[in-house]
Amino acid sequence: MDRKLAFISALLIISLASNIFLSGYIIIEHERAIRTSAPTQKVVSAPETTIKAPAVTDDGEGVIIEISVEIREGDGQILVNTEPLMGVTFQESARTAVQVTITLLNVDLSDADVIFTVIATDATVVDGPSAGAAMTTVVYSAIAEMAIDQSVMMTGTIEADGLIGKVGGIMEIREGLL
Repeated sequence: MDRKLAFISALLIISLASNIFLSGYIIIEHERAIRTSAPTQKVVSAPETTIKAPAVTDDGEGVIIEISVEIREGDGQILVNTEPLMGVTFQESARTAVQVTITLLNVDLSDADVIFTVIATDATVVDGPSAGAAMTTVVYSAIAEMAIDQSVMMTGTIEADGLIGKVGGIMEIREGLL
């Protein structure tokens, strides 16, 4: 059991470290994007990409969710397809993630639909903003065609200015992973 606890703790530390790294990267990319006025690329499709994220259910249990994104020709909608149900705050984070990615990559998604598919086994409802950073990463990765290391997870909110925000429910997540 001590080995499993050490492994889970290491995963959470890696997640925190990746958040710090990504936060710095996003700040640099955000500053670069601000200097460019018009979108440089119109995107109408991108390969499906997936990321894992720890989450806390409505009854306080820690679970792992899998977030996939598909970008295909459409009319600029952001859709969230979920199993189980996702709350309004989670959906708001999806919108923020797409807007931040548009700014960072200086792209136009007005002729594309961004479709998030979220799967969380052992949960009835998942809500909250803590998957925002992971959603931003998965959209960025899909558009930039950059692979995500599937052996790591990520948690943290995404702010409208592209900064990684707070991480909540660490103890619940740790307990759920044990």
